[in-house]
Amino acid sequence: MTSYDTVLANGRVIDPETYMDGIFHVGIKDGTIAEISREPLEGRDVVDVSGLIVSPGFIDLHAHGQNIASNRMQAFDGLTTALELEAGLLPVGEFYDNCAAEGRPINYGISAGWLAARTVTLNPEKAVNGKPVPTMTFTMGNFDVQEWVENPAHGDELQQIIDLLEQGLKEGAIGIGFAWGYAPGAGLKECREIWKLAKKYGRPTYTHIQNLSMLDPNSGVRNVIELIGLAGATGAQTHICHWNSTSLRDIPTIVDIVKNAQEAGLPVTTEAYVYGAGNSGIGAAEFDPSDVEDRMAIEWSDFTLV
Repeated sequence: MTSYDTVLANGRVIDPETYMDGIFHVGIKDGTIAEISREPLEGRDVVDVSGLIVSPGFIDLHAHGQNIASNRMQAFDGLTTALELEAGLLPVGEFYDNCAAEGRPINYGISAGWLAARTVTLNPEKAVNGKPVPTMTFTMGNFDVQEWVENPAHGDELQQIIDLLEQGLKEGAIGIGFAWGYAPGAGLKECREIWKLAKKYGRPTYTHIQNLSMLDPNSGVRNVIELIGLAGATGAQTHICHWNSTSLRDIPTIVDIVKNAQEAGLPVTTEAYVYGAGNSGIGAAEFDPSDVEDRMAIEWSDFTLV
């Protein structure tokens, strides 16, 4: 019988890719899973993991906690890779250099952040040494100015946004983070150019939908259909972020729309997180106090100030 470096014995082994789910023994040799067996295995170190789940490390596409403290907490939950893809950050290379210097406990990665590119383009006074700062504090911390939130970008401004995002892709961004809900002033012409850029580099877009609303004509349903249209018009992989929360009570309708788009062969994917609540920054456009109760079918008492 083969002897392994380590054997994880009697654990509930779950593999989402193959739908394996049962009590098995896992043999590990030279840092690689070499065998999964219903029969006991021999090893230098045999660890009884009865009552525990043995699975591949989890990959979180939507991890805003991009720092060592967050990574340690994520590791305790079985996460081996924490990716910031919805909002993204810029400059990408600087972020990666900072992570390498810090020594992150798990794998990391980001998208090129459209919000950051828009901020320093339409509100250049917010730039630090002429560029964004690759932190979530910077990316989500500029709601005190409205030009980047409310104004469309065209001409030289749009080209600067595209240039910043393209540089991020060249520096290793996984895709383009397009948190549209925080900058509703962006129109479909700007979107099309960004989707074309994503297609050029073979990378996805990751979008927080524009309309956190159940009210037509500017409902979340409308925006999901617009995103599907961008996928069809450009061929770029289009990922809709946390659709369970942004869809509000229209989730059954939006599930049907996305499912039909996928069955038609359009490059659309999505995700749903498991939290019972969401959070955002004070001043974010999608929480405009003038109509938020009607749009979201909630009451102000449903919010908690942290």
